[in-house]
Amino acid sequence: MRFTTWFTVCFTVAFTACGPVASTGTDGSTGLPADTVTSVQANSKPTGTIQGYVTDGLDGSNIDGATVALLSDGQPKSVTTAAGAYVFTAMPAGSYRLTFSKTGYVKRIATVVIPASAGNFPSSNVVVEYDQKLVPANATIAGTVKTYGGTPIVGARVSADLRSLGFESIAIAVSATDGTFQLHDLPGDYAGLSITVVAGPVDNNADGKMDFGSARVTVTTYPGITSNVNLRLSQASGQLIANGGFEGSAGCSLEGWRFNPSSGTTMPTTVTSPVTDGSCAARLGAPSPGLTSALSGTSSLSQDVQIPAGVTQVTFSAAYSPDTNFATVGHDRQYCELRSLGGSSLKTLFDTITNSQTYTSATVDAASLAGTTVTVFCAVYLDGSHSSGMYLDAVSLIAQ
Repeated sequence: MRFTTWFTVCFTVAFTACGPVASTGTDGSTGLPADTVTSVQANSKPTGTIQGYVTDGLDGSNIDGATVALLSDGQPKSVTTAAGAYVFTAMPAGSYRLTFSKTGYVKRIATVVIPASAGNFPSSNVVVEYDQKLVPANATIAGTVKTYGGTPIVGARVSADLRSLGFESIAIAVSATDGTFQLHDLPGDYAGLSITVVAGPVDNNADGKMDFGSARVTVTTYPGITSNVNLRLSQASGQLIANGGFEGSAGCSLEGWRFNPSSGTTMPTTVTSPVTDGSCAARLGAPSPGLTSALSGTSSLSQDVQIPAGVTQVTFSAAYSPDTNFATVGHDRQYCELRSLGGSSLKTLFDTITNSQTYTSATVDAASLAGTTVTVFCAVYLDGSHSSGMYLDAVSLIAQ
């Protein structure tokens, strides 16, 4: 019988219903094939049984020959039968860490508890059923690690820690001379499995100081498929902003910046005049000064930057040339700031609405933000009644 005397505790993993529980006879037998039964030495505590089934997480088939082990030295193991069954008997009440593994699958780990109610039930009368799904290790994440300017970064450590997803695995790769990397033997799901990939920080010259910061992205994996991702790292000291002068290898460029909107009248663009540094600048808001048409929305440029810990000087600066046909506070805005990744303003470089049409330089101390990741956010807000814009150049965030 299956615990008619006392009770059964049942767990499932990966959204499946509990599988059938092996019957337990009045003589203490489990009803499972003998080669699945593993006994643990009993002690004065009440004892019980942990048993269950191991199946394929994609097609639901039983997995024969999977190893189920107690996560401590010298403890016994159980190997699943053709039906996927495993069992541990005569186990003292308490908490156990179990690992589930088989070649070709991603190892999993779980905590299973035999209830500790000393004296309230006889020996070997509690069964905890724990079914586990193993996922084939056939997904891959591949990509590149580069600077925001597009230069490959060699020797960057790229990792995916799967333990928060219930897998006992950390995939690690190191970027090659061309910045490429591959993370192999990952789990995937037909509906997509979200995996966090981290690259950096990087100390290229082994002087104990980081040359590049780190980046974190979420990648979706699928069975048997290679998912591609490109990671961009900022310098760990010196100039942290990528392409603050809006110049690319083939001319003016917004490379390294996110821009919004991605189309339309107020989409950010690059210009060759007016500029203050180099040969290019960015234009936000109205496409040119002097327009009278009413425009709406937020025209913005942004990029995320990691400010290294331990620096004592952090300076945020930029040059801007604003224009508007309605220079009244409370309507349109021309502004640039450092934000949290959640969008909260941390440091304001400038926030105005003027029609000077000449470049002004602005600087703010951001040393208090050392050790954090911030968003550099520069924008023109248009309330739908007026026409405003600005030229932006020489955007800089220097850490020392």
